[in-house]
Amino acid sequence: MNNRIAKFEDLVPSTLPFVEGKLEGHKDRKNFSIVGPGVAEDSKQFIKISMAHGYNLGAVIAKQQNGSGLHSHTTAEVFLIYSGSWRFYWGAEGKEEIILNAGDIISMPTNMFRAFENVGKDEGLIFVVLGGDDPGIITWVPDVLKKAKETGMALLNDNSLIDLSTNKIPEGKKLLEPISYDEIKKFDDYKLNELKRFVSKFENRSIYENNLGNGINMIQILGKE
Repeated sequence: MNNRIAKFEDLVPSTLPFVEGKLEGHKDRKNFSIVGPGVAEDSKQFIKISMAHGYNLGAVIAKQQNGSGLHSHTTAEVFLIYSGSWRFYWGAEGKEEIILNAGDIISMPTNMFRAFENVGKDEGLIFVVLGGDDPGIITWVPDVLKKAKETGMALLNDNSLIDLSTNKIPEGKKLLEPISYDEIKKFDDYKLNELKRFVSKFENRSIYENNLGNGINMIQILGKE
């Protein structure tokens, strides 16, 4: 059973997990792959439990005013707030937002741009669940890739991460180009009131609680009973 146990003290983070990892607002964070590889672009990302489970589980620790850049996934992504206060924002320009706190959960739909930022006073921790054994790839808004390139970071056309300040582009590969404006329009957009149906606030948990007896309450959050 040891290969199915992930003690937090045994997890090894990546401090440069994604292409925007050297940018202000993104560089003071740690990314963990707990079950499965997740979508980390760092080829050296440590995976604690590598066997297929039908989902991927990761975690992010970020300092104040740090988090991820705007990106989209091809598989479901669920955030579980363990500690801290986090701003989740979405859309190609990141205009819509919601603040979530410890115990809150948000399920982000596929085919939409989303990002998150620790807006609490202290370092915060969130867990992230990605659907399926293959979590797919990330699509970044063009501005993220352009700014990342100014720091030397880029993605190759196989979505692998490269630091151009220390490495040359391998033979037979080329840099991944940012998506076009027409491609951006193919992504979904949500107003705050539309996305709230994908949010579970811990303070409202009594609505969903089911008393199992013996002092145990089960809270149904995602999926059918």
